[in-house]
Amino acid sequence: MISVGAGLLVSSAISAGASLLGGIGASGGSSDEADLLAYEARRRQRLADLQMSLLRRDFDFEQAVAENELRYNIGLVREQGREVRGQQAVNFAAGGVDVSAGGSPFEAMRATTTNVERDARMLTYNRMVARVRSSNAVEMNAAAIRLGVRGEVANLTASADSARKSSRNALLAGFINAGTEALGGYTRWKDFQNKMGKA
Repeated sequence: MISVGAGLLVSSAISAGASLLGGIGASGGSSDEADLLAYEARRRQRLADLQMSLLRRDFDFEQAVAENELRYNIGLVREQGREVRGQQAVNFAAGGVDVSAGGSPFEAMRATTTNVERDARMLTYNRMVARVRSSNAVEMNAAAIRLGVRGEVANLTASADSARKSSRNALLAGFINAGTEALGGYTRWKDFQNKMGKA
């Protein structure tokens, strides 16, 4: 049979062990939560990086397609201009007009060439404007992604830091409570011993 004094010590040891285990358990839960939050922050940052990469890749692809379309359209406009000038030359020659001598027929053909080149420059200008607008839209989307993920990551990181602090505090509280329980048990045992010695 266990004596009362030994029972006090065993009870205090059990109580101290329970406090310590409780602190360790609470610490482990908070630590796991902190790890999950930190992982989620990294995952969201990688996702945002991927979204920005895809935005830029799509932009580059669209720009390459648009540049090819621009070259094709300029070539088409110039080809049509050459056809118009050729038809003008045929029409003037059929009417007995010598275009090599200059004059109004020559000016008409030169005006056609000027108009064709103006149309080609307008296509180039419109393409430049479209590129700037598209580039601005991509940059605005990328900025929105960066700002959004920055806020999410900051919140997750702050929550992870808070969970880590809770983990440390729970562990520290477990140690303190275990020490307090052990000290209290020792004190009760000593009091019991003193009372038994006086009896």
